[in-house]
Amino acid sequence: MASFNLFHPALCFSYLMLFTFFTFVSADAHNNVSALNFVSPAADSNVSAPTYVSSDAYKNLSDPTKYYEPLAPSPSSFDYYIFALQWGVSVCNAAGTHCLGKDRGQPMFSIHGLWPSVLKGKQPSNCAPRDIFDPTRVKDLQDRLNAAWPDVQNLNNAKFWGEQWKKHGTCSRLKQHEFFEKALDLFDAIDFIQRVLALKDVLGNYGGTYNLQSMMNAYDLTYKVKPRILCNTNSVGKQQIQEFQLKISTNAKDELTINNDELKNCPKPDADLPL
Repeated sequence: MASFNLFHPALCFSYLMLFTFFTFVSADAHNNVSALNFVSPAADSNVSAPTYVSSDAYKNLSDPTKYYEPLAPSPSSFDYYIFALQWGVSVCNAAGTHCLGKDRGQPMFSIHGLWPSVLKGKQPSNCAPRDIFDPTRVKDLQDRLNAAWPDVQNLNNAKFWGEQWKKHGTCSRLKQHEFFEKALDLFDAIDFIQRVLALKDVLGNYGGTYNLQSMMNAYDLTYKVKPRILCNTNSVGKQQIQEFQLKISTNAKDELTINNDELKNCPKPDADLPL
């Protein structure tokens, strides 16, 4: 009686064909599940690119409000916002930094970002990678954004906003328009440059050299909260103020009374606010 060889070439070929078939079926089933979450441009002429929507929206394309509304960002638990305001001249004349454009940064505070933050643990970031920044969703805010939230270094505002949305905005539990409008409203309400000017009686002339601890104390005396101050060093080794960071409540337009009392990258007691 002839022996049965499990490894006969003909049988091995059959095994390979069966494996390929089941792999294809499995992948196809997986793709069909994924397809419930993505809409092809062919599904509607108004869609310029595959648009991520919920499964319910996919099954009910006759309702455009469901179809065109992007998924809300993945929920992120956080305790407060950090509202970061940077001083343009200090950003651009920092040692090793090059800013595009003819000027060396504007002597003004502008928005760096609005960052959902936690008291303890890893800070949230990149919470919804599929939720890409769409400039058309903030078209009505564009003039305000250009004025208050410029890309100081690279002069590419839309790219800068997109980076801030991807890393921080997607963790805010806000839609794109809500997120950027909230930051702009905070910027207008706080009017930080006027706040610094209001401290002139305590700190001396605007645009000079400041004792950082005196600045925080004066700010606290006037506004009942201390900011975090970040420093850098210019090309000739002078320490300068680069950024103020304020803690903001998640449900109000006011600073939290939780003090942000910290000097970061400020080894010397005094720093310039260069003009």
